[in-house]
Amino acid sequence: MIKLGIMLIAKKGYKVRSKAGHHIKILEKLSQLLKDEDIVVLGNKMRQERNVNLYDGGFFVGEKDSLEYLKFVKSTFKKAGI
Repeated sequence: MIKLGIMLIAKKGYKVRSKAGHHIKILEKLSQLLKDEDIVVLGNKMRQERNVNLYDGGFFVGEKDSLEYLKFVKSTFKKAGI
């Protein structure tokens, strides 16, 4: 989701700078560009779970959630024409 957002933002002629909170801003802009509020909600949930898993000693994402996330990401890429 983040890479898709960076690509679409770049296509608009802007460059994403790496600083505190930039992942959230990317999801917000992606949501705005594709006119889909769910991108911010579910994208942020996925981002937070990843951070807990990476930095706070682990978090298990079950098969049901993983399949839901995969379906959502695929539909977002499709919406973006990718």
